[in-house]
Amino acid sequence: MATRSERKARAKRSAQEQTGVIGMNGETTMAEETTTVEAPKVELATKTFEANDGDKVYTITVFEMAGKTKGKGSRDIKYWNFDTDKPETLPKNVEAFKNSTKFMNADTQNPEGVAFDGPQLLNFMIGGFNDWAYNLQADEIREYLNPAWSDEIKANFRISVRNTAKMLDQSIEETATFLRPMVDKAWEKAVAKFAEAQKSQETVVA
Repeated sequence: MATRSERKARAKRSAQEQTGVIGMNGETTMAEETTTVEAPKVELATKTFEANDGDKVYTITVFEMAGKTKGKGSRDIKYWNFDTDKPETLPKNVEAFKNSTKFMNADTQNPEGVAFDGPQLLNFMIGGFNDWAYNLQADEIREYLNPAWSDEIKANFRISVRNTAKMLDQSIEETATFLRPMVDKAWEKAVAKFAEAQKSQETVVA
């Protein structure tokens, strides 16, 4: 026998299906437009380029990905992009970016290796800024971050929240609220340990 909460959820879903908010296949719909969950991206190949960062030589990697077009009747596509989850593979300056993207200039992979020009780079900057501004405000985890944390701790917290929320099948808000005090405690302990080490070092020097 179904519980009260199960009957309530079933009734809500039935009403949504009848009004077209949720389709029979579980997809969210609005009029004739259908929004589906984005298919996972699959890495197909890589291209690597050497660049200089001062006196240090490092490797830039561009990844070929498999994906789907947007909207109805999506089709398979391939495209190249940088992986922002792997910062060590990213170009460190504009010149390195231009050199590592020559092969994909314009609408085709340009065999002549002509770098993107100023106007196109400006378009990238504007588009990137717009995405950054939106994502900053739309990020549901941002409000749970402690400004004092290092960038590494913030990045790890984001990953931990998303993975834990998925594993426990609970909301981002619930998970972030649960994990925040523990991370704060660990951070305070690390800061105190560092301060103590600095104090000890100063004493030895004196």
